[in-house]
Amino acid sequence: NFPNPFKSSTTISFSLTKESTENMEICIYNLKGQKIMTFSNDQITKSQNHQITWNGKDVNGSPVSSGIYFYKFEGLETSSIKKMILLR
Repeated sequence: NFPNPFKSSTTISFSLTKESTENMEICIYNLKGQKIMTFSNDQITKSQNHQITWNGKDVNGSPVSSGIYFYKFEGLETSSIKKMILLR
């Protein structure tokens, strides 16, 4: 993701084949392991240039606090987890 750390939003870039996006989601977790946001298959397949932008808000649209967050590509044969830092 870039930028990292970030203040208002960060862009998660990825490369996938069309077949691998069928059941894929990108989920964002806080340090407690709680899922706070999910980008669905629809959002991923419609994304331009294989990018998703996270605006630092949870699934309800509320801003999350500063801290360390993780994003995970779910639904792939191999999972990938990356760390990002939000500074408010």
